Amino acid sequence: MRRMYRIWLQVTYLCAILLPIRCREFPHYLFQSLMKGYNKDEWPSYQEGIGIPTRVYVEVYIVSISSVDAGSMDFVVDFYLTQHWRDPRMRFSENISKILELHQLRQIKKLWLPDPYIINSKSAYFHEVTLPNRFARITPEGNVTYNSRLTAKLSCNMQLRLYPMDTQECEIYFESYGYSTEILYFHWHWESDKAFSITENLELPQFFMSAPTTLECVDKYSMGKKVAQDILEIQ
Repeated sequence: MRRMYRIWLQVTYLCAILLPIRCREFPHYLFQSLMKGYNKDEWPSYQEGIGIPTRVYVEVYIVSISSVDAGSMDFVVDFYLTQHWRDPRMRFSENISKILELHQLRQIKKLWLPDPYIINSKSAYFHEVTLPNRFARITPEGNVTYNSRLTAKLSCNMQLRLYPMDTQECEIYFESYGYSTEILYFHWHWESDKAFSITENLELPQFFMSAPTTLECVDKYSMGKKVAQDILEIQ
């Protein structure tokens, strides 16, 4: 009888130690299970065939605009780029978790990710301090949100004939670098007030910025590839 009591006590003690560890590591196990058989080279709508594109919805939140230079016709913008899409392969039971968050870049890089680039960018970089400024969130329905922070120097074709009473329109052009519209289609966020937003404290000395305009269009290249563009116009 004494031996059975000792065994029961040991099992209870081990469970009390291991349970918190499992809880802390659970997101890791969930992510690992989702990665089984997952191929990041296949876009989310791959199984549905060519002609049914994966639709990616874009948000831009501008933190700052600086170094507006009429001489070199460019400006610098610091912003958050948020992309939303649905990947059926990433679905999981709501009973397991309400949301899966990924903050490690090595995990995020295992996902299929859209390939937007800024057409009128002269240079750009991701923020890396103190850690890479990127995260991903996945819902049980397979809805993926991917957020990153960037700084870019963008060209702006300024018309200075009416200086100093001129009005300049500077754009930010986003499009897929490698995918055609048959595979990937970019849209602005379905809620117009979320498509573009700007920090309340932003001030530009000697400049007045009016409400921006968001546009969508399709560009056709000489190779026959049609690419969806998201355009943000700032005055």
